[in-house]
Amino acid sequence: KLTWRNAVRVLRDAEDVARELRTRRGPSHATIEQLDGPAA
Repeated sequence: KLTWRNAVRVLRDAEDVARELRTRRGPSHATIEQLDGPAA
């Protein structure tokens, strides 16, 4: 039960951070290749 509450709290905090970041910057237009480099 305690572990579940911690997981819910972490997810809620992550959503709060994501919401705040969305107000400060727009979406990324990067492609997977730009982020990860060329496929091996």
